[in-house]
Amino acid sequence: MRGQRALRGAALAWTLLGLIGCPERPAEGTGDAGGGTGHGVETPLAVRASTGAAQWLVAALGGAGVTVAPVAPAGASAAAWQPDSAAVADLQRADLLVLNGAGLEDFAATVSLPASRVLDLAAPHRARWLFLPTAVHHSHGPGGAHTHQGADPFLWLDPDLLAAQATAVHDALARRRPQQAPALAEGLAGVRAQVEAWRGELAQVTSALAGGGLLSNHPGYAYLARSQGWDLRHISAEAGAAEIRAVLAEGPAHVLLTPTAMPAAVTARLQREFGIEVVVFGLGDGPNGAPGEPMRSWRRATVALAAALAALPHEK
Repeated sequence: MRGQRALRGAALAWTLLGLIGCPERPAEGTGDAGGGTGHGVETPLAVRASTGAAQWLVAALGGAGVTVAPVAPAGASAAAWQPDSAAVADLQRADLLVLNGAGLEDFAATVSLPASRVLDLAAPHRARWLFLPTAVHHSHGPGGAHTHQGADPFLWLDPDLLAAQATAVHDALARRRPQQAPALAEGLAGVRAQVEAWRGELAQVTSALAGGGLLSNHPGYAYLARSQGWDLRHISAEAGAAEIRAVLAEGPAHVLLTPTAMPAAVTARLQREFGIEVVVFGLGDGPNGAPGEPMRSWRRATVALAAALAALPHEK
């Protein structure tokens, strides 16, 4: 009986330690670290990523060597989600947590996460961060209304920064799976090829703009615009005629970028009253719905944007 009580006491002590702290895994490459079974059978790395862009990078680079899932549960946005204790414990069990950083995940500043298994994609590029001049309130996707303020977190829409993030994810996976170096290098080459192809399509947009401007109703396109030298002007999601006319008074702009489809009546009114065409250009911040997303949607939207600009009547 005394021995059984001792065993129960030891089990309780270990349980409490697990609840109080955030225990680190064994050193990478030994024992069960990084998803190994300890019996020579290699299981995929369990990776959680906070944005669709990060999920795509992990999946494209890691292939069959990883399983990747969103950080936040279905129907929630990582930007607004606050995990309970059970959700935090679930995150702590992941082999790798790929966070966007730059303030996108509010919860990351208030919960205990294992630093050795967290990859902050924005942190190395702090010198290139953009900042929102004022708080922007809006809603899109299933996560409901939320606010963007402070640092602009949408770094991945700059092709240069996206390529750098791909390298960071590659390096994080390679440290945990050095034996998969050839496959990871092949994945990185594939991602870089897609980024370069997208860069070429973006150049066609720049050419079609011919010095004109673009409109957007979401703050997420600033890095993209800066990378391409576009004149991008923001209007609020509920902009009225007076606001639109004031923005157009700054110079011609005939295409509006929006992350999600707008009601048909709104798009028809914009075209009829202001000569503005609407192009849906998803940001890649939400969970991915299909393999290859969001890069495929970015490239489709870029081609659609170039076509919309090319179809505009040339101003004399």
